[in-house]
Order: sequence, then structure tokens, then C-alpha cells
Amino acid sequence: MGDTTYLVNDLGRAFTIDGFGNKMRDWCDQAGLRHCSAHGLRKASAVAFAEGGASAPEMCAVFGWSKLETAEIYIRAAQQRVMAENAFARLDQYRARKSVSVLKAGNANETNRGKKRD
Repeated sequence: MGDTTYLVNDLGRAFTIDGFGNKMRDWCDQAGLRHCSAHGLRKASAVAFAEGGASAPEMCAVFGWSKLETAEIYIRAAQQRVMAENAFARLDQYRARKSVSVLKAGNANETNRGKKRD
């Protein structure tokens, strides 16, 4: 972003890393989010981007990561969650079926391949 500063501290200067973390802690406490932190919110954002289908290069651009591997950690976790949800949905669909579909013979003396029984 160049030398532009979007968030400044009480003195009108750019936050230091520690100063921003402390201020984020204050903001989270004021919002009643005592369980949140700057790192936790950043991680939650990365998870949301990954679950939304963002690519590794896109996530690197958003979060300032230099290695694609960092983004791929979140992408793999999101894909695993989606696959698990899909598997459980299929299990629910299977359990909801009233009967199992089985091919029926054309008549009592015929197998499913059309051969006559002796």
C-alpha cells in the first residue's frame, strides 16, 4: 500500500505491531468480544476467505503473506471441512431413504441379465 497509513494511534502516528495488538485487544473488549484477539480475527478472516473459494495468491495479496504455503494451510482446512460436510449430508440422505433401489427382473423366471432360470 506504499507509505499510506489507514489506522493511526492516539498520537496520530502509525501503529507499531505491539501497539496495534494492544489496541485491537481494547476494541475487542469494548465490543464484548473478550475471546477475540488481532491474531484470532486475522485467522478467522483467512478461514472465511478460504471457505469462500479464494485462491492462494489472492489470499497472499490480502494478508501480505510471501509464501503460498501459508494460504494453502487455510485452503486445505476449508476443503477438508467441506468434504466432511458433504459426507455427512450423503449419510443423512442415505438414512432418509425409505427403500433401497434394486433392479427388478422382468418376470419371475428371469434374472436381471435377461437369462431364464432353469
